[in-house]
Amino acid sequence: MSAQERLVNLIAYAGGLALVGLLVLIVGNVLFRLTGQIIPGSYELAELIIPVIAGTAVLCATLAGSHVAIDFVVDRFPSASRRRIAIAMALTGALYWCVVTWAGALVAFRNTRLGEYTEVLGISVAPLRWMWVAVCCAVAACLAAWTLLSLRDERNESD
Repeated sequence: MSAQERLVNLIAYAGGLALVGLLVLIVGNVLFRLTGQIIPGSYELAELIIPVIAGTAVLCATLAGSHVAIDFVVDRFPSASRRRIAIAMALTGALYWCVVTWAGALVAFRNTRLGEYTEVLGISVAPLRWMWVAVCCAVAACLAAWTLLSLRDERNESD
């Protein structure tokens, strides 16, 4: 198993653990409500777990190269054209994720400076904001690296 596969598995297990945690929280909350009780801050906890699940999912999909692709039309193109389209799309994706990283970093800087905390439990939100910035940055870097490697391979093939 390659280092990349081990990393994808580790990230997937972290996301899976967060998903199981959310499931336990929801089931526990339902059971508590049947007895007239509530889990204090359960909605806040769910809101704190969801970005971990989303971030790990996006990062795993990018590292594994398993994002949704619609190949209905592109499959009819010659392989060289398909490769160029894939490179263009990866470059576009890298640029998109750079913009998302920048916007996320601006929000994270502002909210970290302001000291954003959840209302009921008083948990700092800053680590999750910065985790999302790191995920976006990693996705942009992966797509940019894939683009550069693909461009290099295409040049070598045409020589």
